[in-house]
Amino acid sequence: MPRALRSDFAGEIYHALNRGNARNNIFFKEGDFEAFERVIREGLEKYPVDLIAYQWMSNHWHMVLSPQEDKAMSAFLGWVTMTHTQRYHAHNKTTGYGHVYQGR
Repeated sequence: MPRALRSDFAGEIYHALNRGNARNNIFFKEGDFEAFERVIREGLEKYPVDLIAYQWMSNHWHMVLSPQEDKAMSAFLGWVTMTHTQRYHAHNKTTGYGHVYQGR
């Protein structure tokens, strides 16, 4: 059964978060945070979403977002987590070793 869709309406404000699988760290050094911020910047160029506030921690992150179009936030977050996961595995040479992020 497919998972239920979440609200994602233009002009609303949402809190989004994600954390490492099994609460493991996903950021180990300053460069990891910087790489994630590059992914965020790229995503904000691709998708009509306003980033209002954020907090990155060693094993999870929080963002306050406002999509400019319906469904833009879901597309943005999906792209960010997929892209970050791919780059994380490529950088750490862990492709095929499992999930980076915990399932919802």
